[in-house]
Amino acid sequence: MRATTKLRSLFASGRIAVAPGAYDGLTARLVEQAGFPAIYASGDGVVVSISPRAQESILVTISPAQSGGTTRITISHTTTKS
Repeated sequence: MRATTKLRSLFASGRIAVAPGAYDGLTARLVEQAGFPAIYASGDGVVVSISPRAQESILVTISPAQSGGTTRITISHTTTKS
C-alpha cells in the first residue's frame, strides 16, 4: 500500500494518531521501527539539524553602484535568538 493511501485511511478512521517528529532519516527510521503509524517532519527541524548556522538570517541587498554601471551586492548575517 502506498504511503499516501495509508495516511488517508489514518485520517478517515477518525482515531487520534500519535506522530512523533523526526528531523533526519535516522530519526524517521527509529520512529518507524517503534511502530508509530505516522511521522511528522518540519522544514525548520530538518534545516536546523543539518546546518550549524540555521538560526541566522541572511539579508541580501542588491543596488546599483554610484558609477560605472555595476551592481553592488551586500550580504549581512544576523543571529536570531530562540
